[in-house]
Amino acid sequence: MTMSQALKRSSILGAALFICLTTIAASPDKPEAMNMPLDPSAHQRAATIHEVTTSLYSSHRAVFSPDGSRAAVLGYSDLGRKQPIVEIYDTASWKQVARRALSLSRTDYTAGGLAFSPDGRLLAAGAGSVVVWRTDTWQEVFVSNGPFSRGPYAAHNLSAIAFSTDSKTLAALYDRVWFPETLRVDTTDQLVALEAARRNSILANEKPAEFTAPLVAFLDASTGQPLGQACPGGCDGNSRAMVSSVLLGTGQGFLVPYAEPAGSPSVGPMRISLTLGAISPKGPGQATPIPNKAPITAAAAWGNTVVAGSMPNDLFAGGKDQQPLTVFHADGRALSSIQTFGAIRSIGIAASSDQLTTFSTAPFRDAAVEVWDLKSNQLIQRATIDGLKSDFGASAVDPLRGRALVATLRAREHDKLLIADIHKVQPSHHQVSWRFSTSTVAQAAAMIAAACNNNAPIGRGAVLWQSSPNLRRLRR
Repeated sequence: MTMSQALKRSSILGAALFICLTTIAASPDKPEAMNMPLDPSAHQRAATIHEVTTSLYSSHRAVFSPDGSRAAVLGYSDLGRKQPIVEIYDTASWKQVARRALSLSRTDYTAGGLAFSPDGRLLAAGAGSVVVWRTDTWQEVFVSNGPFSRGPYAAHNLSAIAFSTDSKTLAALYDRVWFPETLRVDTTDQLVALEAARRNSILANEKPAEFTAPLVAFLDASTGQPLGQACPGGCDGNSRAMVSSVLLGTGQGFLVPYAEPAGSPSVGPMRISLTLGAISPKGPGQATPIPNKAPITAAAAWGNTVVAGSMPNDLFAGGKDQQPLTVFHADGRALSSIQTFGAIRSIGIAASSDQLTTFSTAPFRDAAVEVWDLKSNQLIQRATIDGLKSDFGASAVDPLRGRALVATLRAREHDKLLIADIHKVQPSHHQVSWRFSTSTVAQAAAMIAAACNNNAPIGRGAVLWQSSPNLRRLRR
């Protein structure tokens, strides 16, 4: 077939498609296409990607400001990971507007926390010590060392930071803090000895004299004044709670998801139970079992609604690609679940529109940014990010604009930020563009003719997409 013949057939096919769609839309006994059930593939496009080169290595935390005008990324200024750095960007131009350093007394530290206050006036970052800055001047407000004031190994790491919904209280989640609080842990030799003694006591079914437990420390967000502290599962030798990097400020206070092993490590096999625990300066509150099958890796909250997602350990070993998000009430009641593109990395809720934005990855495939309607749990839009597998560190979503930020890690080079914009590629409900291979023009024409004869609905291209793998939507 010559090029002119192909163009001619494509023109005829376009006219036939227009006539068919017009006929269907005018049919009084058929529902409108916009009100029909939607195939998720009809929402899928390749995301528009914008790249920004940072001055960071090993970026491992990222966050958007509440209004989406700023983005902060936590990484290191050197390959040896000796100096933690926060870089802040204007998201309109993606130019750096500030760069701030954090203190660190260990060289094996790779965790941390990063959060904007809900009113957007403060940015908190932690990599051992917690530092808070004003976002109008980027001047430091205070520094808090928390349990690391008892030595660089008094805790395993600082895992997460969160503000209360009124922006008045800052909470910091520390993993495996050593108790009693009079204990100092200054060297790795001391740490190894403490770990050995603790494990021997557990194997002997005895309560260890020195033990670890996750700890949440509460601070006044404007002054850094300590307000109290509490441990999920209790601050005693009986606690076996294990936390991830999730801490949430909700309309009913702070929530922390954690896992607890059931059974004895000397007997096995052990089970893991997952819990969503309320926590405050007065101590742990109500703890509610949650149905997720793997520890929570990302979560978001708005008012009393909590959305949590998981990334199972076997995901990259051939496990199921789609893992559910669970929607909770803040009291722990599970309300519903959502099947997503893959393993959940980041979550954000747009408060003004009841829309949920997620960033997820699937093994040996692409990543995706998805926007969901929280009221109906229906997929609104999905945009894929081609070629992104496991070579990334930090990620964050901006639910107001439907976009995701992903920090890709490059060997001996500065990290690069990929900003995937989903709304710029959102398809129109009224105009659809198509790309046809010349070998399937006749087939497609026959499909359209059959659809017209049967008055079959072609809602947003779902019928055509399912019928022919060679008939693909044109990327905008």
